[in-house]
Amino acid sequence: MTALSGVREATDAPVYVSRKDACPPGLRTMHRLIEDDSFNYWKEGDSVTVGSMTFTVMETPGHSRGSVTIRCGDVLFTGDTLFRDSCGRTDLEGGDMGQILESLLRIADLDGDFEVYPGHGDSTTLDRERRFNYYINYARAQKERK
Repeated sequence: MTALSGVREATDAPVYVSRKDACPPGLRTMHRLIEDDSFNYWKEGDSVTVGSMTFTVMETPGHSRGSVTIRCGDVLFTGDTLFRDSCGRTDLEGGDMGQILESLLRIADLDGDFEVYPGHGDSTTLDRERRFNYYINYARAQKERK
């Protein structure tokens, strides 16, 4: 049993994933989920409401083809795109440094400050990352050179 199937069995919670991070059954892969009829597929701009909270999807590829950032009010759940003082790996299947830098700029260009909760590691704020995150500042410098 996988961790995902264990959580689904215990909670009956719906599973959301980008089609870009799913692969057809029979295709062997290390870093993508095998398509499953019970998955809910989401894309840029989709929203999911849970109780009184609405979560909106922002596609932020780079760590993987289907990486997303989820916005709920003044909170961002950035998965493996943005970490405190860093960003996700791009050396695995589906990773792309150019894409993650573009995604970091999209996040940094959001209006206002946000609490940021990465997929793992310490939480942070978007204002802090705009000031101190090497990868965001590198992406800005690259954009200015063009």
